[in-house]
Amino acid sequence: MKLSSRAARILTIVLLLSIFSVKASNEFPITTNSSFQRRPAIYGDIVVWEDERNIDDDIYGYSFSINQEFQITTGESYQRDPAIHGDIVVWVDYRNGNQDIYGYNLLTAEEFRITTNPNTQSEPAIYGDIVVWTDYRNGNKDIYGCDFSTQEEFQITSDEKDQEDPAIYGDIVVWTDYRNGNKDIYGYNLFTKEEFEITTNKHGQSSPAIYEDIVVWQVLKVDNVDIYGYDLLRKQELSIATNIRHEWNPAIYGISISSLKGGDNPSFAAFRAFMKHFSLDVKSLK
Repeated sequence: MKLSSRAARILTIVLLLSIFSVKASNEFPITTNSSFQRRPAIYGDIVVWEDERNIDDDIYGYSFSINQEFQITTGESYQRDPAIHGDIVVWVDYRNGNQDIYGYNLLTAEEFRITTNPNTQSEPAIYGDIVVWTDYRNGNKDIYGCDFSTQEEFQITSDEKDQEDPAIYGDIVVWTDYRNGNKDIYGYNLFTKEEFEITTNKHGQSSPAIYEDIVVWQVLKVDNVDIYGYDLLRKQELSIATNIRHEWNPAIYGISISSLKGGDNPSFAAFRAFMKHFSLDVKSLK
């Protein structure tokens, strides 16, 4: 039987589980400065983070290809919450007396301003030429975006309730939405300009992340926090990590999903649960 490309990819995921488990033990330090470093983001061979070594928070980076650390921002005000895709790093910047979104081109070593509205803009995420963020300009939290290729800013959400914490992959933007009286995960297709609801559970869903056609998020239940997901192509919800311990802040890239578990370091529990789910389902993917 010839498997489809999607089935083959999932089968490869199952077979590589043992390899990833071995790699998980090969931990190494990226930063050794005695100050606090937090909120890392990674793309390719570059990792960026928020760094307190200069009193005011700055954005630093590290290149695995040349094993070299480098400073991205040098302003006296705070720069926080970086995100990266390709050669572009974006972050929240406090230099203008409010929170704006700024960017930096690693290839040209040029910094640039993305938002100019006097209200707060925070929580940036980037994919290709598109950066999205949480915006306070309308008296609530909305999701806005900017297309670098056209220099055009655009509004994604307009509901009177809050929308926050966006993530983006390709043409799909996802976020945490409060319109139903609890936290749900919603999405928007930048190409078709269609908004869609991903979760309908009565519990609070938040902290979405997306890679290709898979969206993951955390679910706050009465006695614990679990990790769930959704396959946008198959329109199927996935139960990824439903441990009795708290697991939150999921991240997804390629073939792995990780989460913070019980306040410890990122674990592979969600990844293993994801593999268990799909290893039973490969035959149905044709």
